[in-house]
Amino acid sequence: MKPDTASGFAATGLAYPVNFGGGNRLLDGGDGKALAVLPVRQFDDDEYQGLKRQLDKLNIQLVVTTIRGEQPHPKHDESLPVGLPVPLSEVRADDFDMIFFIGGSTTEFQSKAATQTLQPLVSTAIGQGLVVAAFSQGALQAVVGVDFYSQCTPELDGDVTSGSPSGLDGWIVHAKSAVQTKALVRKAKQLCEDTADGRKFGMSGGGRVATRFNGFPGRALLILPDAFDPAEFRELVAVLGQQSVGFEVASSRWGQIYSNDQTVSRVADRMLDEFAPRSYDFVFFVGGNTQEFTEPEANKRLKQLAVRGLSAGLVLAATSPSGHDLMQIADACDGCAFEERNQITVGQPKDKPGAIVSVQSPQHMKAMFSEMIAIRDEVIQRQQVE
Repeated sequence: MKPDTASGFAATGLAYPVNFGGGNRLLDGGDGKALAVLPVRQFDDDEYQGLKRQLDKLNIQLVVTTIRGEQPHPKHDESLPVGLPVPLSEVRADDFDMIFFIGGSTTEFQSKAATQTLQPLVSTAIGQGLVVAAFSQGALQAVVGVDFYSQCTPELDGDVTSGSPSGLDGWIVHAKSAVQTKALVRKAKQLCEDTADGRKFGMSGGGRVATRFNGFPGRALLILPDAFDPAEFRELVAVLGQQSVGFEVASSRWGQIYSNDQTVSRVADRMLDEFAPRSYDFVFFVGGNTQEFTEPEANKRLKQLAVRGLSAGLVLAATSPSGHDLMQIADACDGCAFEERNQITVGQPKDKPGAIVSVQSPQHMKAMFSEMIAIRDEVIQRQQVE
């Protein structure tokens, strides 16, 4: 049975963890769900309290996070309750509608460890149509980066400035100061509602389908064995984050999935037989102990997934030799015409619009994914013409 609360999930220690529920999002028809990112050493308690008051008035759920989940310290009122923060590594952008960065000792957001987690989080948030907000331009620019910020054409609404980076659906929003908290929150909510209204055609199964077909950067399904390769998984997550592509993890059964060195654990978001092709663009077979997928029931599900995915025009990929073996188990390569393209093997089934892509080493994953994006876009273009 799938867990339905945050306590039922295990932390991944990665930029995108397990799903905390997500049912309160405006994009899911709820009142809204927000994330507040606080510096640990010293956060601006006036900003935080003002934000909390405004979100409470609008019935928007607030989750607090810090870099490592440590208890943050306010500037003035040490007794200010913020609850137990969720570690930033356990946060997935598309569980929320909006992300607020609270001021204070924000230099810690620029540390190497923080940057490795914040960059994919922010890029995925913007790519998936979320609002990223702060109480000043300087604070926000320090988080999202000058390049990202420079892609926006600023729009002024009273004391609140907003902009959407070129080619992406999300918004970057800031106010002059915490005095404009009410206006900042209401602007963020309005933008989220506009996004939700504009994406209603993509609603399915209680959530929107953030696929390339619907105008988003894309969505991927990761197939993990119970004992998966952590290095391969981390590299894949980083590559997806760089392209603002969201993902879910599938397993042959609910329960814990552990990396083969026991350093990472999590719970699957999907079972193999819950696969809905229209909800994804890419399917990745991650390496590790793939022996379990030779078991009759799991193998049957994998074959069904491969056939349905390729028939729907999705791109299936293996990120290592063991992942390639897994694709063979699923009969995904039957009837394919193969072509070698710079360390990348591309297979095209004769009777299905989708494609197969594989590499012999995770070090070529970035190049492989660029190839996958090009293939998927070509398939979508053909489907739209037809």
